[in-house]
Amino acid sequence: MNKWKYLEEHYINKGFKIFPVVENGKTPLIEKWQEDCSCDFFQVLYWYETFPNCNWGLPCTPNNLFVLDLDKHDPNKDGVENFAKILDKIFTDDDYDDFATCQQVTPSGGEHYIFYSDDELKNVSNGSNVFKDYPGIDIRTDGYILVQPSEINGKKYNFDTIGDCEPQKMKSKLKKFILENAGLKSDIKKQPY
Repeated sequence: MNKWKYLEEHYINKGFKIFPVVENGKTPLIEKWQEDCSCDFFQVLYWYETFPNCNWGLPCTPNNLFVLDLDKHDPNKDGVENFAKILDKIFTDDDYDDFATCQQVTPSGGEHYIFYSDDELKNVSNGSNVFKDYPGIDIRTDGYILVQPSEINGKKYNFDTIGDCEPQKMKSKLKKFILENAGLKSDIKKQPY
């Protein structure tokens, strides 16, 4: 499937706002990406024709998304392995199989788990290495991630899904773990200056 057809079917037609990012990089090509990201056919087509080799960003807040970004850059901070440990800790064999959402493999071998956000998850702070005992796990609530058909150094982002990739509501056990162990925006506001 060509890139334009992919953008049309997986973002525009589903109402997911995206924006162009520099080729082979992670820097937005538009200054106000939070405000100007779009799922409008003609706007995305204009970007596609103007920046034919660009990468694509999927912003969290405009799309009501919450992303767990599992890094694999450092063997001592293997987010994929550490996330598996978290899941083993909080899920039993009976409900582990029920854990599913839109998942993407990154060029470094990391993973993105993409969920729909809610009022409680919107209070979780954007951050890196957010779980003390489980390094390599970042949270994206206000930022963005690169998505297929983006690539870095010839390595592609790929959704690891058969058929459609649709974010899901986060399971209550995982949500409880995150709310109890990640930084919250409301906590930052309470800190004295």
